[in-house]
Formats: sequence, C-alpha cells, structure tokens
Amino acid sequence: FILLLFPACAQQHNDFEKTWKEIESFKKQGLPQSAIKLVDQVYNQAKADKNQPQLIKAMLYKMSLQGDFEEDHLEKAMQQTMTALQTAQTPEKEIMHSLLAQLIQQYYNQNQWKILQRTTINGHDSEDIQTWDAMQFEQAIQTHYLLSLENRKQLEALPLKDFQAIVTEYDANFWPTIYDLLANRALLFFTESTLDFKNAPEPLFQPENPYFADAHTFVGLPLDANQLGQNHAQVLELFQRLLAFHLTSNNSGAFINLNLRRLTYVYQQSVQTSASWNQYANALSELIESNQDKKSMSNVYYTLAELYYSNGQNYQPQVGDSSRFQLVESARICRLALEIYTDSAQKAPFDALHQQILQKSFSLTTEEVILPGKPILASLGFKNVNKLYFKVVRLDVDAYLKSNVPQKDQMKQTLQQQEVLSFSRDLPDTKDHQGHTALISIPALNKGFYALFICNEPDFSEQSEVEFEPLWVSELSYILKENSNTDGGEMYVLDRVTGKQVPGVDIEVYQSQYNNKLRIHETVQVGQLVTNKAGFTSVTAFKKERYGNYTFVFRKGEDVLISRNYMRFYKNEKQVNPTIRTYLFTDRSIYRPGQTMYYKGIVVSSLGDEVTLAKGQSDLMQLYSPNGKKIMEIPVVTDAYGAFQGSIQIPQDQLNGSMNLRTKSGNVQVMVEEYKRPAFLVILDTVAGQYSLNDSIRVTGKVENYAGNAVTNAFASYRVTRSSYWPIPYRSYGWIPPYLMSDMQIVFGELTSDDQGAFSLKFKAITDPSAQNRLDQFYQYTVSVRVTDITGEVHDAQTSIRVGSVSALLDVKGTDQVNREAIENFNISASNLSGSGIRMDAKVTFYQLNAPGKVLYSTPFGLPDQEVMSEQSYRDQFPDLAWKEENRPEKWTRNEMSNKELSINGKATISLGELSTWPVGEYVMVIEGKDQYG
Repeated sequence: FILLLFPACAQQHNDFEKTWKEIESFKKQGLPQSAIKLVDQVYNQAKADKNQPQLIKAMLYKMSLQGDFEEDHLEKAMQQTMTALQTAQTPEKEIMHSLLAQLIQQYYNQNQWKILQRTTINGHDSEDIQTWDAMQFEQAIQTHYLLSLENRKQLEALPLKDFQAIVTEYDANFWPTIYDLLANRALLFFTESTLDFKNAPEPLFQPENPYFADAHTFVGLPLDANQLGQNHAQVLELFQRLLAFHLTSNNSGAFINLNLRRLTYVYQQSVQTSASWNQYANALSELIESNQDKKSMSNVYYTLAELYYSNGQNYQPQVGDSSRFQLVESARICRLALEIYTDSAQKAPFDALHQQILQKSFSLTTEEVILPGKPILASLGFKNVNKLYFKVVRLDVDAYLKSNVPQKDQMKQTLQQQEVLSFSRDLPDTKDHQGHTALISIPALNKGFYALFICNEPDFSEQSEVEFEPLWVSELSYILKENSNTDGGEMYVLDRVTGKQVPGVDIEVYQSQYNNKLRIHETVQVGQLVTNKAGFTSVTAFKKERYGNYTFVFRKGEDVLISRNYMRFYKNEKQVNPTIRTYLFTDRSIYRPGQTMYYKGIVVSSLGDEVTLAKGQSDLMQLYSPNGKKIMEIPVVTDAYGAFQGSIQIPQDQLNGSMNLRTKSGNVQVMVEEYKRPAFLVILDTVAGQYSLNDSIRVTGKVENYAGNAVTNAFASYRVTRSSYWPIPYRSYGWIPPYLMSDMQIVFGELTSDDQGAFSLKFKAITDPSAQNRLDQFYQYTVSVRVTDITGEVHDAQTSIRVGSVSALLDVKGTDQVNREAIENFNISASNLSGSGIRMDAKVTFYQLNAPGKVLYSTPFGLPDQEVMSEQSYRDQFPDLAWKEENRPEKWTRNEMSNKELSINGKATISLGELSTWPVGEYVMVIEGKDQYG
C-alpha cells in the first residue's frame, strides 16, 4: 500500500469524474500548471461538500504535479500540508500527519549527505528544516507518525475501501481500516527507516523473551522503554494495538499478517541463538495450528519453510549435526503447502523452494597434474544422489588448445567418443538433502590429457546432469618466475617425482590473438623453446611486444603438459625526460576565514633512480575554493635548495570547506571553517583491577574546562557496547569469535556531573548468550560518554575494558626448531587482558610426542564427512597420505620428560639446557599458571 503521491486512475465520484479526466489529459500533454488549476477547483468543491477523500486526493495530486516543474516542491508540499492541518478534521488530519512524515523522510533521503555533516546542537529548535540535524529529522518524523494514530477508535471504524480515491496498491484483507493503513505506515518507519539516524543499534532481545508468546498473551505484556529501548518499545506497542483490535475484528487475514510480522520482527531483533530460533519456529508452528483460515496462511507456511531452509544451509559436517535434517523439514512443509494451495501464484514460491531442496548436484576435484600408473585420489562432492557413473575420454592436446568452440560445446562432442575407462561409485544415502564430500579412488591412467565425465545416469544422456573434470597425467612439472628486470621470465622444468631438472624439453609458446576477419580470438603459436642441461630456459617477448600473456606446452617424448597459468610480462619504456614533483606544506591544517596561511614547497626532479633538487624552477601556485573556483595565484621560484615559501591571507568572502593549494606538480588541501575553540573536556579514568564475566564494573570520570576548573551540572548521556575479540597469544582449535566484531549495545542512560564535575556509571559485563556455554569467551566493553554543557557545546570521551573467561594470559616466545648444539632460552610473559604484565606462579612441563613410524601428508582436499573407501583400501592405494588426522602433532600421544616451577613477574626466562641430552624428535612445552584471582 502507498498513499497516492503519484495517482493512478481509480473509481471516482460521479461529480468529479469528468474533471479528473481533464486533469489526466493535461498531465499527459505535459501541462502541469493547467492541470493544477483544475485540481484547485476540485479541492475547493470537495471542501465545500465535505468530501474528505476527494479533498485529500486533490491536495496530493497538486503536490505531485508541482514536483514536475518546481525544484523546491518538497518544501512547498510540507508547507501546504502544515497549513491544511490547522483546519483539518479526523480522518483528514491523521492522514495529513502521516503524509507529512513521509514528505520529511523523503526530504531527508534526498539531502542525507548534507544533513549528516551538520553538528548536533542541544536546544536548537528552529522551524527552518534547512538547519535541522539528523536527530531533529528523526524526531519530527516520529512525532507526525504518532500523531497520525490519534483518535484510534474513530479511525478503526472507517473502512479503507471508502478511501479508494487516495489509496492504491493495498489489500483490504490485510488492512481493512484507515487505522490499519496509518499504523502500518508508522510500523514501516519504526522497523526499518530509523536505522539511518541511529549512531548505534538498540539492545537486542534476549533469546528467552516473552514477545514470542501467542497474540492473546502478547497484547497484555508490559513494555519498559528503558530496558527495551525507545524504538523497540514503540514498535511492540503498535503491534499490541493492532493485534488487540484484530483479535475481535473477525478479520483473520489482517490478524495473521500482523502476527507473522510481529514474530518476524522479534526474531530479527533477538540475539541469534538456537533458543531464539526454536522460539520463532515454535511460534510459527503454533500460529499455523491455531488458525483455520488456511487461505491466509500461505506467508506463514513459507516463512516457516524458509526458516528451516536457511538454518539447514548452515550445516557444517565437521562441526556438528544440529542443523543437518532442517532441509528435510523444509521440504515437508513445502509439500504440505502444495497440497493446500491450488492457486498458481501461491504455489510458485513453495514449488521453487522444494525443487531447490531436491536438486541433484555433484562435482569432482583432483590434483592439477596426476602421476601416471598410480591410483588417483579425488574429492567427490554430492547432494541428493546415491550413485554416480564415470567415463574417461582421451583428448587431443593440439585440437583442444586451438579449438575456438566454447569448452562446454567441445566437451559435448568429446563425450560421444570412445572412452578409455568407465566405472561407477555407490554413495551413502544420507536422506538429509545436504551436500556431502567423500574421497574416491580413480583407476590409474597412462600419460596424456583426459576428460573425466560424471553423470547420475549410466547413459550420459543430454537430459541427465553431466559434469566434467580435465585430467593431466604427466611426470613433468615447471617453475615459472616473472622477471621485471629482463621484461620476461625464467623457467625450470623438473621431474614431478624426484624434482630433478629435465633437459631437452620442447616448449611451444602460444598467445591468444584476435582475428579481425573472423572476429574471434585464436590461440596462435608465437615461439619455440628448449630447456638446457639444467632444465632451464628464459622467456622474452617474441615479437617485440611491450606486454602480453603466454601459455606453454611442454613435450618430452610421449609426455605432454599444458601450463595452467599464464606468464604475464610488461616492458617498461626507458624514461627520457625528468619528472618534476612539488611537495607542499602548510603551517596548519585548519584555518578561519581571514587568517594567514604560511606555506612552503620543495621541488625535486627525478630521472630513473636519480633524484635531485630543482633549483631556479618557476611555477604558478594557485588557491582553489571548495567548489573548484580559482581564488588567487602567486608566481613562485625555487631557491638554491629547491624550495620556496611565503604566506597568503584566507579570503573571507568564499565558501567554507576544503580549499586546495596547488602547483603544476603538487597540491595540498586545508580546511577553512568558522570553528570554535573547545571550552571543556571530558576525562574518563582508567579502570583499575581485573574483572570476571558478569561482574559489575564502575567507570568514573570528570568534566573540566581547560583551566582545570570543574564543570558542574553538565548533562551527559552514555552507552556501553560489547564486542568479541580474540587474544593473540591465546590458541584453540575450537570456535573463534570474529575479531572485534560489530558493536552490540548492552546498556545506555543519562547522568549529571556533581559539584566537583565528577560522574560515575555502572554496568554489568554480560556475555553473548549465543556463546554462553563456551569456556573461551573474550569481550571488549566500550564506554562512550557524551557531555553537553549549558551553552549546548558537546564533547565525547571513550574508554574500553577487556573481560574474559580467564583474567590472565600466558605467552611464550622462542623458535619451534631447537639446535641441540646451540640452545637458546625461551621468554615467557604473563599479562592481563589489557596487556599489562602481572605476577604469576607457573608450572612448565615438557612432553615427548610419539610420532607415527613414517611421514604422512594431509590430503589436498581436507577431511571428508562420508566414507566410500575402507581404511584398508585407502592405506593400500595411498600409503603416504593420512587417513584421518594421525599426522597432526596435537593428536599424538605423549610422554612427560620433565617439569619445573617458575615465578613470573610480568616476564621470565626459562633455560632449556636439559634439551641437549634428549633424543632428536618432536616435543611440546605446556605452561600452566594462576594469577591472584585464581
């Protein structure tokens, strides 16, 4: 729904229908002023007839027409609306308040970049909208939206269908009365638009909160704006009013729509935990079960299905199974809705979501180049498939390289060729619609270039899903390094197994070139290279190009390999003429109009790596205003030191802002403002001591002028925000919170300085409910205070306190590889969370790690979550790769070698002399300690 700011043809009263047709005709002819004259006639006639719909429509239409040819139409529209408000009656008055709020918001949106640069001044209540700051705009919009909801009973009694002349795009099933329309317009602002004005978000609802309750319970809940935040309280109160009205209005469509929006708002504004998710899902399910009007429930069904779908998308097999089967539930809800709804528009979103959940997909990842004659390890990703079929086809290297056919079409042709190998793999039936990974073995292949096709059907038909993966099987490898000094590159060709240089390798060099006649890109051979005895060759431009990309084809007998990366080169032209650059400096960065600016410039000349001072260099120095207008210019000449200096007076008749002082080869910007020297400052005291989570923390401060005198009775507002951080010395293989994530406001309030200019505030170091069971929680609580004195001058101060699940940190610095013949001591430090050193008694224990009998490497694909190969089969085929995590030292068993006590006073040193007698191997050092708080 929208108020008719840009009217469309709608049903009109017979007395006005002819006039409105004439108005539409003038509008289409581009004659807005002629149309306005007729609109004024409609307005006067409707006012005389007390026809409120036509009266309001005429006013709105006039505003719309004025917008076609007047630059300041929004200001005039606001003024006209405020004038009309003086004599308006219900519901005209309430509609105009809502319209005025919308007009002010539109003005703010159009001028936001300019408004946000204005300084907030307390007590500034000017009626001139061109002087308002952002907070005044927010207050004005809020005020008019709230005024539009007065006379609630009268508005609830007025059907919206009687006002079709001024409203379009509305659904009478959801908004049956004028009050519904106005209240929902206000809700739209309070739930979405206010974020444009706020410096920080209001506190989020806790996971376990009462606002997910059923509608009958919700409408009776008390709302405390001091705890919830002013905006949250206002939104919930509007939902309470609307739901209370529709609980008895016999309009199930409006009730269901409002209840869904209320629950969604509460969830979106809650701390996102499993508890809040469960409350939201349960509330939606109860809403479905408690209402018989299934026709109006489609949005609820879809919201619930989408909620399960979104949560299912968060499934991470290596983390846990908590959301694994959420997609199954989402698909069930979609099928239920498809049985209920027959209308194609209602069925469409459920059908699309259901198909997306059931969609089959699979992909294969292998190493870039595979060794011949050995089984091939590959990572297979799959979803909603239980069996896959594989076909390997040999490709002709030259044809593949020079083909101009798109790769997808080229692979379609290749698929019809005779395969050299085909096989299938059975996959686990996971029954969860989730994507999974498994490691599979591909039979060994001879040297060459292949395409591996994968399909969920054995016939590889065009109707089935077919994916492909190129396979290079070769013993060759190469190292390519671009060399900016030679404008080319250096290349070594090596044996992929032994790493030895391979001499006598023929290297064909190709380049993509555009064929103007055929209008296509072609791969053309531009050069030929051969590696020397050391397996080395250098690459330079073959046709004296200044820049370009090369692709290489390596050939050694039957072994062929194409480079997957390009060699890019760019040939720098030698500099002939020196480059002049001027470095400009000013005595200050900000000036008042009329003040004197002292400047200095240093001019240097550079040619290649040689830089000299430019003596006797003449130039014109110019000063430009913020709007780019040249104000003055001064001729300058450098002295024997390549410098010039002088002074200029800042003009008083120019715009304030960023001015630019420039020469031909340099510039500097300065600010020109009518600034005021600060009269006082805010000082926050350092918070002493160590704290634990959920402790109460007191922060003190004072307000004083620059003479050191106290500023008494100064008003202050404060807020405390919390962010997670991760101490650098602290290590864990579990969950790591985002480093200094976005702030979350946890408390706010107001206070006043006492006779000594002092103030204090207290807050509780509450934790993030989503991590309440974690043992590794670390938070930074930032206290921000804004003080305003009696003149309206505003200053801010900020301090931070770090609190965590532990109050002290231990860190050790030393090398992880120790030479028994030259052992160095290790340095250990103990600190609080703010980094200050503390005293601590610690125990240092050394353990010998029991490594596996051979070196094992991790797979390049990571650990899979499903098993297709048995452990024995895997170890037989890939004996050098780890099956799980047996190659990770933290998983190895260990034997204690020694331990010692250590006293740390901020820092300490530990001697490692005893290590010289230990066997060669891997060890771990564990340091444990407690501070004075335990």
